[in-house]
Amino acid sequence: MKEIKTGIAVAAMAFTLSSYTANKLNPGDVYGNTNSGQYTQIQSYNPANCENAETSACAYRELPAGSGHVSAPFSAAQAEEWESMGYLEKVSEDQGLYIETE
Repeated sequence: MKEIKTGIAVAAMAFTLSSYTANKLNPGDVYGNTNSGQYTQIQSYNPANCENAETSACAYRELPAGSGHVSAPFSAAQAEEWESMGYLEKVSEDQGLYIETE
C-alpha cells in the first residue's frame, strides 16, 4: 500500500512539473518592435532579424498570465508595464527594430 501511495505522489509531482514546464517553455504570442517602439505580433523570433537601431527591446513573448490582457499594437511603455505585471517577457536581451524577412 505504501508503494502505491508513493507512486501516486511521484506521478502527481511529475504531472505538475510537466504542466509548469509546458507553460514556461510554450508561452503565447510573440511581438516584435516593428515600428520604432510599436510592437506588433510576429510569427516567430529570429535574432538575426533584430537590427540594433534603438534602446527598446527587440521582441516580447506573452506569458500565460497575459492571456486576455495583451493586445497589439502596443507601445514600448505599455510593454514595460505588462512585463512588470508578469504578462510579457523579453524574448532576449537584444534591443532594436525587428525586421521580418520573407
